[in-house]
Amino acid sequence: EAATVAPRRDQELVNIMSTISSSQSLSDPTSPQYMAKQWLIEEDPLQLTPSDFVSEGRILQRYALAVFYFATGGPESWDPNSWLQGQECAGQYWIGLSCNDNDEVRAMAFDDFGLSGFIPPEIGALTMLENLILKNHEKLTGQIPVTIGQLSILGQLGLYNNALTGGIPHEMYGATRLNYINFQNNQLDGGLSIGIEKMTNLEKLILFNNYFSGGLPFQQFANTKMTFLGVSNNGFSSTIPSIISRMSRLEYFYIDGNEFSGLVPENLGKIPSLKSLNLNDNKFTGTIPSTFGNLRSVDFLSLQNNQLQGSIPEEIGLMTSLKTLSLAGNLLSGTIPNFSNLSQLAYLYLYKNQLRGQLTNSLFDLSKLEVLFLSSNLISGPIPDYITRVAGTLEGLYLSDNKLVGNIPSALCSLTELRALFLDTNDLTGELPACLDSLTHLRQLYVFNNELTGILPEGLQDLTSLRGLGIEGNTFVGEVSPSICKLRDDSLSDFWADCGGEIPDINCTCCTMCCPPWGCT
Repeated sequence: EAATVAPRRDQELVNIMSTISSSQSLSDPTSPQYMAKQWLIEEDPLQLTPSDFVSEGRILQRYALAVFYFATGGPESWDPNSWLQGQECAGQYWIGLSCNDNDEVRAMAFDDFGLSGFIPPEIGALTMLENLILKNHEKLTGQIPVTIGQLSILGQLGLYNNALTGGIPHEMYGATRLNYINFQNNQLDGGLSIGIEKMTNLEKLILFNNYFSGGLPFQQFANTKMTFLGVSNNGFSSTIPSIISRMSRLEYFYIDGNEFSGLVPENLGKIPSLKSLNLNDNKFTGTIPSTFGNLRSVDFLSLQNNQLQGSIPEEIGLMTSLKTLSLAGNLLSGTIPNFSNLSQLAYLYLYKNQLRGQLTNSLFDLSKLEVLFLSSNLISGPIPDYITRVAGTLEGLYLSDNKLVGNIPSALCSLTELRALFLDTNDLTGELPACLDSLTHLRQLYVFNNELTGILPEGLQDLTSLRGLGIEGNTFVGEVSPSICKLRDDSLSDFWADCGGEIPDINCTCCTMCCPPWGCT
């Protein structure tokens, strides 16, 4: 009788496994399904046998987990572990698992654990799974299994920083309890289906850095509870419809690095829950909506590298939570509005536009300003003395490639937190202030292509953190002293001056580039 029990048990187990695995995979000695079958029948220390006390679900769970183990390189690439030993829900053996009170796997989480291979379709048999997180495995390839859609109570699905390919299977939208999806940093492609409207519980959709394309189903998004939409650095296109205002819970909206076009919709300004917007590096045209002034909770707004025109709306000055404002790399014109009410603003990027006017008081009323980046505009007039108002916070001052005139004021010497000072390519005159030696944190000092004169202040020798110094394209004279040259022994690795040609304007034995009289190109 014992001789017949084993074959009967084996066949019963195979019959159960056949409900989720094909007969071909169970017969192929190279497949993870075959390896899991053999383990379950012959090597499993529990030696489960179908009975009134051992349900099919219990067997399928253990089998599906074993398939996952073999499919993802368990014996070869995983970190040291004790999988396939003891009870899967005992805690000390099957690392990465968490179970409910009925010994059903409710969570799987693996972070940089050496997974390789692919995610097998048998994952869909873990029907009580609520959380599935597989992240930071550069050798985890293959496609997202369609059987994910069978996980009817799955709430969190994070398959990110891997090397998955293919598209999002339509069947996945059947997992209607999902509130968190994160597929960022893979090699996924294709588009998003309107089937996402079934996911009425979805709050966060994160697809950064893949190859997705097509339009975004904004109308269907409106049927979800979405608070975070992140699709940066893909190939999504089309326009943003006005219906986006129906995404009334949206807080974080990141669509930078795509091919969206058309106007920036005014209705974005009608979502008061918004906290952060990044629309960089697309093909948006038209003007910046004045309705953005309604977004009093937004602390990050970036529209850089588009084709936006017109002036910066005065209403931007009403966005009182702003910490970062970037409108760089557009075709904006007019003057810089009054931003004095933006008391939280730390980073202001307006470079590469066509802005005119002078440096106004309101720019330096920003008590938390750390970076002011206005390079490559048409800003004119002198550098004002009231720049001292940001002396305690300003670390980066970028005024290159404008039309500034006058002397470099000694007021700049009060900006003792400065790390970067870019004044190049203007019409500045006079000498470098001797007090620049007070800028002891300065790493970059570029004043090239102005009309500066005189000799280099000896105090520059005290700028021991200086890495880059550019003074070419001026009429400095004399010799760069050995004490300044000694900076080359410290951190100074980039030093340009007009020390080239037969009769150089300035003698420099330590410069990394000596420009001739006709200038460096």
